[in-house]
Amino acid sequence: MNMPDRAVCALVFNPAPEAGATLVRALRERGARASRAATWPEAVILAWRERPVVVTVPASCSDAFATRLLAEVRRALPGVVFVRTGADRVELDSAAASMGFRGSCEAGAPAGAVAQVVLGAGAGERLAARKCGDVVRLAVPARELSMRERQILELVCGGMGNREIARRLYLAETTVKWHLQAIGRALGVSGRVSIALEAVRLGVVRL
Repeated sequence: MNMPDRAVCALVFNPAPEAGATLVRALRERGARASRAATWPEAVILAWRERPVVVTVPASCSDAFATRLLAEVRRALPGVVFVRTGADRVELDSAAASMGFRGSCEAGAPAGAVAQVVLGAGAGERLAARKCGDVVRLAVPARELSMRERQILELVCGGMGNREIARRLYLAETTVKWHLQAIGRALGVSGRVSIALEAVRLGVVRL
């Protein structure tokens, strides 16, 4: 697992005092800067003040209000990613990936394993913690890319710019940009460089 060059700043959002404090302690023991919020308002305030790169979010917080708040946090902190905790299963779907989730932890997963997932998310990894304590890589939480999306992705990874791709595939340049945005949402990243790196790392494209 790649480790960050500097200490990860993490915000643990968990209404359960003991579980939240245990995870904060595990993160600090591993060199991270960590704080805890027990309510949504507190989480938003801390996010503005601490500028975390990773925020943990309980799986129980999945209503429309929570979704809107996560979107607001991501707009305020464009680089932030989320890790889901207390989940029934570790797999992430494409909707979660598009919201910025890069890690998932089963209910009952040890704090040390959850901390590893959080640190991994801060380093650009996509990991999951199981309740047995195992930490595993997550598969691409994406829908299947269309044939056109795969064509564009392969050309991007080959170093082509949008204008070149548009000419090669007889598309409008704006159409290429639209496809790239859709590919980024599917892979859970943004920006052509990040899209290319993620596609190669996950084996979606082989160079």
